[in-house]
Amino acid sequence: MEIEGAPIFEKVSDITVGSDRSFSLKVAIGDVITVSTISTAQKGVENPPPSQPEFPLPHTDDFNSYKLSQEAAGFADQIGVFEIHTDSHNSSNLVMKQMVPQLPIGWSDAGDVPSDSLSLHLQN
Repeated sequence: MEIEGAPIFEKVSDITVGSDRSFSLKVAIGDVITVSTISTAQKGVENPPPSQPEFPLPHTDDFNSYKLSQEAAGFADQIGVFEIHTDSHNSSNLVMKQMVPQLPIGWSDAGDVPSDSLSLHLQN
């Protein structure tokens, strides 16, 4: 839970490492921490992202430029695994096929059906 006005990227005191090379931290629910082994660690500087070309809409892809079992460019599996395979109804056609027909053990509550996302920007 984010608390309004709570410090962000706040450097706190050094951690004491015990003779057994261990240490303890109290981490509250919702906290995100970074522990560094160097004394010069600091908050990074954000540079503006490079400009990106507009994503071409409508998006089309016949998947013919990919090798079998490869992922298609711009797609990111969310729940499940998708690969390029031959269409079972037309052997001259390549399609994205769901490879694992069972719901995986998820890392978040992202739903109950396999899904894939298409990136909204392209890399030059």
